[in-house]
Amino acid sequence: MKKLLFFSISLVLLSSCVPHTKLVNFNEVPPEEFTLDEKAAIPNLPELHIQPDDRLSIVVSAFDEEAAEPFNQRNSALFGRNNANIINNQVNLNPATNPLLGYLVDQQGYIDFPVLGPIKVSGMTIEAATEMIAGMLGNYLEDSVVDMRYLNRKATIFGEVGSPGNIGMDRDRLTILDALERAGGLTSYSNRSNLLIVREVDNQREFGRINLQSKDIFTSPYFYLHHNDIVYVEPLKAKTASVQSPFLRYLTYATGVLSTATLVYTLIRR
Repeated sequence: MKKLLFFSISLVLLSSCVPHTKLVNFNEVPPEEFTLDEKAAIPNLPELHIQPDDRLSIVVSAFDEEAAEPFNQRNSALFGRNNANIINNQVNLNPATNPLLGYLVDQQGYIDFPVLGPIKVSGMTIEAATEMIAGMLGNYLEDSVVDMRYLNRKATIFGEVGSPGNIGMDRDRLTILDALERAGGLTSYSNRSNLLIVREVDNQREFGRINLQSKDIFTSPYFYLHHNDIVYVEPLKAKTASVQSPFLRYLTYATGVLSTATLVYTLIRR
């Protein structure tokens, strides 16, 4: 009877294996290693520029809140007069569910800003555009503070993460580590040494690999994500082995029942 129990358990373990290549997406993309001088300057700091069709959140704050209110008419209409909630992300900043949210950059690169009128921002970084608008507000407000963020820029993460989906990129720089944290972190079955990043460059797609277990991650060109990047976290072979065909799944159930019955019988005989 003990031999039968051992055989049943062994059969369950052996029947669950499938080839690793049948589960992993993008399996034909070869892995790459990025080995740079660890003392070299980081060459991959992104400098994103505002483009037509970008949607921007712009919140103006000042010591005199009433004086700043005319410059926040769009925000006030949607969320009331508490701009701190907007800055601290305590309101819904999703343009898909709030189509009137923020300022849309038109095809000529302009936004229509309250009081100031049309302002051209395309081709500028967030920092430069923020500084420009703050300077223009100097004629109306004292000690004004401008908070500007992207609303519709994103990266997509799927695979072995806690919450797959789109990750908002409200600033110029979003690291792969930040994005993974926002996606619920890595699962126990994630392959940390071979993440795949798909990136659009000059109307073409390029494929890159990044190893989270290597110190070279910080000098990888994929450490900072770009708009519309796709990140795929592969499963380990241990996860692959748990995927079963219908026949093997039923066989596992049957052997599981048999193992339980055998165990109960053995205990009763004692």
